[in-house]
Amino acid sequence: MNMREARNDKRKNKDLSVLLFDLQNVIPTPYANIISLFYLRKLNVYNLTAYYMPTKQVYCTLWNENLSGCAVNVIPSAFHKILTVLAEENDITELITWSDSYVPQNRNSFDFYSPMD
Repeated sequence: MNMREARNDKRKNKDLSVLLFDLQNVIPTPYANIISLFYLRKLNVYNLTAYYMPTKQVYCTLWNENLSGCAVNVIPSAFHKILTVLAEENDITELITWSDSYVPQNRNSFDFYSPMD
């Protein structure tokens, strides 16, 4: 496929519902440049971010390690929350999800079953 065909394909598929999501960097809190604070125990905050292409909206779910950490079932729960909000705001009949292959996300199992709830 050359560049011209790719552009034409993109124009045809403007209504294609695609949701890109990824687990972002862990955010250690509190953030400080003071050396004595650097070695103290920090609270890690996790951030699952999703980008919905048709409306160009970004959705984020944040949770800290005190609540549940980064366990295998936490990420699908956060993803399901994003899907719930997305479905309330948009009329979606078909959705394509796209992510990297971060192991705790375990895409093969939860991507398929989470939207079916």
